[in-house]
Amino acid sequence: NVIKLKTRICLLFKYLTVATKSQSKLNRIALVINNIKFHDETLNLDGCEKDDGVMSRLLQNLGYQVVLYRNLTGQEIDDALTEFSKHIKLSYTDSVFVIIMSHGNIGIISGTDSKTFEIEKIFLRLNTKNCPALVNKPKIIIIDACRGGNSQLDQRIYLSDSLVHIEKDLICFHSSTPHTASYFLPTKGSFFIQTLSDVFNKWSYVCDIEELFRKVSLMTGRTDLAAHWSQLRLKKSLGSVTKRFSN
Repeated sequence: NVIKLKTRICLLFKYLTVATKSQSKLNRIALVINNIKFHDETLNLDGCEKDDGVMSRLLQNLGYQVVLYRNLTGQEIDDALTEFSKHIKLSYTDSVFVIIMSHGNIGIISGTDSKTFEIEKIFLRLNTKNCPALVNKPKIIIIDACRGGNSQLDQRIYLSDSLVHIEKDLICFHSSTPHTASYFLPTKGSFFIQTLSDVFNKWSYVCDIEELFRKVSLMTGRTDLAAHWSQLRLKKSLGSVTKRFSN
């Protein structure tokens, strides 16, 4: 239903204020990367192949074409983001989603070769300088990976995580808080991804995006994250996302 889809998009980005042209709605695009099989087979995330299907269906329901990659090395993750940052549709879309699912640590995502990709590079690849096609357009980054690790390294990398609120019109949602794990079931996939999909499908018609993230945080037992999103709502802020979609 076109009317419902338009309503869903408007409410999803409640605080966005740019007019959305019909052409941009037809050119929405999202990037999904899902690492399931690793060179070290003991690290395989069996069952998580369900997750990219869940996210692809959700994004398609929101009007996005999905660019999907599976099982990328650390360098290939960077290459995929660089290629995505040059996609022709970025000039016409009104927003993008980037979703990466893998093993990880604070500030990093693991490639299938166990070589790491720094989350900070997502922001660098999509920022105003390196991706001018996305200037003033919402960029929603979702990371489903653990964030545990060495305490000395944590303190250094944790500072980089603050970048999620520096770049204009960009917000990042992690599946876990620092020093904690993400959970999955071989029969169902990632608990975070399944919950996020359920919440968006049920509530995106009536809730803005930080309220959706708050609901996901509560339903996954992350009361600290829920408090974080509540605080942002009180400040009328989406991290640094400042625009509003309108019909």
